[in-house]
Amino acid sequence: MQKVLSTSTHSIAQLVRTQWQARSPRERQLLAITTTVMVVSLTLWLLISGHGAVTALHSTLPALRMQAETVERQASELERLRLLPAPAASAASLLPMVQEMAIIAGLTDTLSSLDALDSDRVVVAFGTIPFPMWIDWLHTLSLQGIRVESITMETLLTPGLVSTRATLLRAGTQ
Repeated sequence: MQKVLSTSTHSIAQLVRTQWQARSPRERQLLAITTTVMVVSLTLWLLISGHGAVTALHSTLPALRMQAETVERQASELERLRLLPAPAASAASLLPMVQEMAIIAGLTDTLSSLDALDSDRVVVAFGTIPFPMWIDWLHTLSLQGIRVESITMETLLTPGLVSTRATLLRAGTQ
């Protein structure tokens, strides 16, 4: 195999040498200059395009570092939350707790009804409530170990307002 490669390489080199010597000195000089100009031009183009890419990467690097730090903080916060014990189930009825959370959130004016189905389930209804306020309140309830079992919601004619009825359930119960 080695001998075949050296023979084919030798024959190619011999062919190139023969073709080169068949050219006139002026043609050889013109080919050498053209080849040199092309190699220099290609090298300059590669350096310039590489420099442009490096410059673009340097400009995006601070933003990417900030994103990486944010992801790391969020991952550590998620891990911290996973390690927290689940909120202990209270023997008290869920109704007073939900009522207190509605008072704290300032939702008593928009509250249509608040009824206990049992000690772990409450039905809450709002005739008109701003959707962001509703979502914030549900988030606050979830932090207290209360989740939504079922929900019915209608959009109202006024943008951003909804009418909603939800069954809230103490986390950990079925």
